[in-house]
Amino acid sequence: MLVLKREQPWQAGETITLQARDAQNHQANGQLSVQVYPFDGSAGQEVPEFRLALLPNPLQPDYLDLYVLSDLPRSQAPRLRLQDGQNLEVIQVAPGIWQGSHVRQPGQAGTLGFLALGLDQDRQLLKSSLSFGK
Repeated sequence: MLVLKREQPWQAGETITLQARDAQNHQANGQLSVQVYPFDGSAGQEVPEFRLALLPNPLQPDYLDLYVLSDLPRSQAPRLRLQDGQNLEVIQVAPGIWQGSHVRQPGQAGTLGFLALGLDQDRQLLKSSLSFGK
C-alpha cells in the first residue's frame, strides 16, 4: 500500500504483484505498476509537442475556449484545470486536439491560470500552462 501524506512529495511509484487462484488450484500471477503524479503543475515536463492555447471570443469576452494540442501519440484525453484545482471537461475535436471552455463570472477581474496535464507514450508527465487576464 502506498500512502501519500501532505509532508511527502506527491510523486511516487509502486509495483504490486497480483495472484489469482481458481477452485482447481490453478494459479496465475501478474504485476500492476502504479505511478502517482501531483496535479498542481509542480511536476511534469514542458515540451513543444504538448501545449495549451486560448482563443478569445471578441463577441463574448467572458467565454474562453481552451485547446490542448498534442503532436505525440496519446491514448487518453489530457486533464485541464483552473489554477484553483477545478477540473474542466475536455472533448476530443480531432486527433491530437482537445477542447474545453470556461465562462468568467460577470464582473470577475484578475488573472485566470490554466494547466493542462497529460502522459506521453512512455508514461512521462507533460504539462502546459497559461494565464489570461482581463
